[in-house]
Amino acid sequence: MVVTSHTIATEVALDVLKKGGNAIDAAVTAGFALAVTQPRSGNIGGGGFMLISSEQQQEVISIDYREKAPAAATRDMFLDKTGAVDPQLSRFPAVLPVSPVPSPGLSQLWKSMAPSPWPKLWPPPLNWPKRALW
Repeated sequence: MVVTSHTIATEVALDVLKKGGNAIDAAVTAGFALAVTQPRSGNIGGGGFMLISSEQQQEVISIDYREKAPAAATRDMFLDKTGAVDPQLSRFPAVLPVSPVPSPGLSQLWKSMAPSPWPKLWPPPLNWPKRALW
């Protein structure tokens, strides 16, 4: 069983399972598929945590792939010249307020637990945008 917030992501992740992949393979595929089909939900531009319970290894693995501030970020970067918070600077900054990191999170998950080769987790996305947006 695979459940996501978008039909295409669910379909491609389920296909990975049907072809012999495991739950980790399906999760990685679903994560990248959601980045294409539903980018407003985070994915490539967001971050998160994963908890994976491995019955075989008798352990729980956690992966933290939260957003990270850019190296040039400062404590006062969203203040105006008088030292007051400027809401426009935090909503429409000239620099990204965070660096997106789900790709490394999904990559780390794949490296640590997925048995399938990386290319098998990338189904042909040529028709995804049209199906996703219309």
